[in-house]
Amino acid sequence: MSNTERQRRFRASHPGYFNKYNNRKKTIRLAAQKKVIALMRELAKAKTAALQQQSVSLLKLVPKLPLMLPAPVQDVAMAELNALTASLQSKSQQATLPNAA
Repeated sequence: MSNTERQRRFRASHPGYFNKYNNRKKTIRLAAQKKVIALMRELAKAKTAALQQQSVSLLKLVPKLPLMLPAPVQDVAMAELNALTASLQSKSQQATLPNAA
């Protein structure tokens, strides 16, 4: 009988024998994973706090600059049309006024 067969027979006749050893390893592994996750969360919180402090300090250093927007377009044809409509309106108002003579 080989060693593999002997182990197989032992496991078959003692089904829960290795669970106590495997459970110890499993609990140690799970505890280590929880510690790593907690450390990563703390590190992430520290990084975000540091970034927020840096951004606040940078905003205080940079002066607020005015917006550099383009000037509004002055269309010559539109200015002439507006002048023409104004003159036509004034003529129509003069025509509707009664002459006091």
